[in-house]
Amino acid sequence: MTSDKIDQEEFSDELPQQTGCELCGSSIIEENYNMELCKDCRKNLYQRPFPAFIKIMSLIIAIIFIIALTKFPSSLKDGIQFEKGKKAENGGRYLTAMNTYKELENKYSDSTLILSRLFITAYNNDELDYAFALLDRLAGRDVDDESLLNEVNGIIDRIDTIYYISDELETIFIESESISIEETVELYRSFLVENPEDIMASYYFSNLLFELEEFDEGLAIIKNTVERNPDFFSGQLLLAAFYRELGEFDKARECCNEVLRQNTEYSYAYAALSRIELKDYNDSIGLDLALKAYELNEDSSNVYALALAYHYNNMMEERDNMYNKYLQYEDSDPYTLDLMESIFSQSIEWR
Repeated sequence: MTSDKIDQEEFSDELPQQTGCELCGSSIIEENYNMELCKDCRKNLYQRPFPAFIKIMSLIIAIIFIIALTKFPSSLKDGIQFEKGKKAENGGRYLTAMNTYKELENKYSDSTLILSRLFITAYNNDELDYAFALLDRLAGRDVDDESLLNEVNGIIDRIDTIYYISDELETIFIESESISIEETVELYRSFLVENPEDIMASYYFSNLLFELEEFDEGLAIIKNTVERNPDFFSGQLLLAAFYRELGEFDKARECCNEVLRQNTEYSYAYAALSRIELKDYNDSIGLDLALKAYELNEDSSNVYALALAYHYNNMMEERDNMYNKYLQYEDSDPYTLDLMESIFSQSIEWR
């Protein structure tokens, strides 16, 4: 075996070495290439079609790359948009934040993150119907972000605390439609003796006392409620109205400013400040504030505030335009309408 092996090696050494083109045998080959080929064979080799699988893989890579180039700027833009919303939230500009998230919702309508941030900002803007609708869409979803989950659940707890209406309070609402104002007042008083921390009962009763011009009693009730719940914006502004009517303008302003410290774009706080300034004979400031409120939200309450500001700034055409616009709102209430007409006709002295 050993000798055979030696013989084979010797035979192999004697084989002639190829010095021409590896494909056609031409003696003229191109230099400086690892594969020895003549010029024509090398040209033919390079011009052969790619195998089908190579073409497919190249197409897939190209498509993925093109899609990435197409979608990445949009995703980057949306990411910047989301951060803009977060920055607005952190700065207490909840209306800007909510509108920013609404734009993103048009693209990502089922995004738990976007819907959650919309819910949070809607609550902080007191748009409760919208917040409840968003909460329905969020129900039953898994949220991996514990911080976000806690934030959403915290707001749900506040809604349950502030806006809960018991069966007993609901009964008062129903009975008040068929009994006298005096009897309604007594129902509220009796209820609050048993339920002194009921926020909605305190708010509705204080509001009734305000309309009856029972300012001292109403102020005491709503002040106690607001001190326990400083994030109850409607309560803060009702307290401001009591202080305004009692001539305690600085205290009234502070209630509004407390709301604006929490939400710098809360339009109703600007409208309330406008009425405070008008009551204090600062008419131009009152007009500026009413315009600010209207710019943020063309709600009926802000239309009323602007009509009032136009009146005291002797801009009667603009006043009448706002008055007519107020009449078109479904939520225009008889108390505000009567007050506005009485002020405009000078049948009462509001200040």
